Amino acid sequence: MKSQKKIVFFIIIFILLYVCWLLLYDFWIAPQTALDSFLIEKVGRSSAWLLALFGWEGFYHVGYHTVYLGEKACVSVGAPCNGLEIFVVFSLFIIALPMSHLHKIWYIPMGIVFIFGINVLRVAALTLNAYYFPESIDFNHHYLFTFVVYLFVFFLWYFWVNYFVSFQKVQ
Repeated sequence: MKSQKKIVFFIIIFILLYVCWLLLYDFWIAPQTALDSFLIEKVGRSSAWLLALFGWEGFYHVGYHTVYLGEKACVSVGAPCNGLEIFVVFSLFIIALPMSHLHKIWYIPMGIVFIFGINVLRVAALTLNAYYFPESIDFNHHYLFTFVVYLFVFFLWYFWVNYFVSFQKVQ
């Protein structure tokens, strides 16, 4: 019964934090656009850089928020694809768990960096997909690559719960 109360408490805290985030985002962050614009540009530039690193002629056009391969515009990066929402959901999950704050202080930023990296890989892969196989871009964008990113986040949560909950019980 005690563990059921902890689960209910976690769910309530998570939902309350998420509602606060939605209100904060809708009424203050989104209208200013600075954070979204910053993340969009970082994801776009990083994806183009990654493509160039592996020999493709990738570049990012700031004005159009678009990743190009050569002369072809392939992928536009928008606010839903900049990773902010998943950074927040990941972080709120960790924050809502009733565990030591010491580990949360380093795990949340580390997780956000990893999620950013997987999102950059996602956008770079979608760019290649749009260039070489444009007929499959919608499926891969909306389903396959979204699933991969969320699976990665789930793995980060799984690692957190299994390692740090077990670690805290030992102490």
